[in-house]
Amino acid sequence: MLPAADGDCFLVETASAAGTHRLLIDGGRTATARNYLRPLIAGLAPRPGPTIDLMVLTHVDADHIEGLLDLVGADNAPTVREVWFNDMRHLKLAAGLRPAPRAEQPIPTLNVAQGISFAKLVHERGYGWNTTLGGGPVMIDGGTGKLPSFPFSSGAVLTLLGPPREKLVAFVKDWSKAIIDFSQSPEAVLAKRLIPLPTVQNVDALARERDAADTKKPNGTSISFVLEHESRRVMFGADAHPDDLAGALRRFQPQGQRIRFDAVKVPHHGSAANNTSQLIYLLESPLWLISSNGAVHRHPDPEAIARIVLAEPRGKKLVFNYATQYNQVWAPEELQARFGYIVELAPDGEAKVVDLA
Repeated sequence: MLPAADGDCFLVETASAAGTHRLLIDGGRTATARNYLRPLIAGLAPRPGPTIDLMVLTHVDADHIEGLLDLVGADNAPTVREVWFNDMRHLKLAAGLRPAPRAEQPIPTLNVAQGISFAKLVHERGYGWNTTLGGGPVMIDGGTGKLPSFPFSSGAVLTLLGPPREKLVAFVKDWSKAIIDFSQSPEAVLAKRLIPLPTVQNVDALARERDAADTKKPNGTSISFVLEHESRRVMFGADAHPDDLAGALRRFQPQGQRIRFDAVKVPHHGSAANNTSQLIYLLESPLWLISSNGAVHRHPDPEAIARIVLAEPRGKKLVFNYATQYNQVWAPEELQARFGYIVELAPDGEAKVVDLA
């Protein structure tokens, strides 16, 4: 888990006698790539084939895409076997519309200041694009059937949790607007909200507040999944809508009991609207990974952390990739002892290595 400012950036390596597989999930901000991601990739042990097996851009938000634009746009860009990313063409395919041939499509500029799109860079580098999906969208269809799964060369298996087809379809009309607006700051809106401080007395009440699910369309298109390797299981929730994740997880494990993971990448940096009680109380894990430096959105929200803290079992660890005023409020020993959790704050400027072997 890299220092990704207000975004996400994860490099996941699975290994077995059959080989090693490297999965890169999002790229955080530009500084993430320049200060952490590029040096990390440059220092990876050499091996036959591409440096990265699968690069996943979960959705078009600046805090996920900026670092990948910088990484892929560099002169010494890494070799990549395949990229998963749904652009306008994939949204139209999901909707049953006939997109223009790839070469005839205008390439969207994700941000005027960035100047060049991720889509164009993927083409220039010759990376495979959704090739495992036959070039189509990365998505799941509705219903109660088995979710799509994809084996890795290491023996690991990735099972898609989202996005649902209907969320891609709903985003078709808003794509261009999101491309223009996705880097605009919500700070003026956030400044009006007072953030409550957790205490032994108010954590239960906090967990019941702001429990409505996120409905923002770009977040609904997030690529989310479960990664399993040998006896280990991790959920990567991206910025997905919590009701979508909960529905998919019931298909992943239909027996009805809570679903155990060895680690959970907390959705949307600990936003209350993406970590509702409907989702959190469905999960069971000893390790919760929260990626945010608190900038822009002031994540994590105390209501989300309260729900995680109260979820069974006790003894869980909350791992933050920064020490900020928004997560240090959960560090007092009185709180940790009362609710049975442990806070781990990564030193500023250091990647957090999580070994589940």
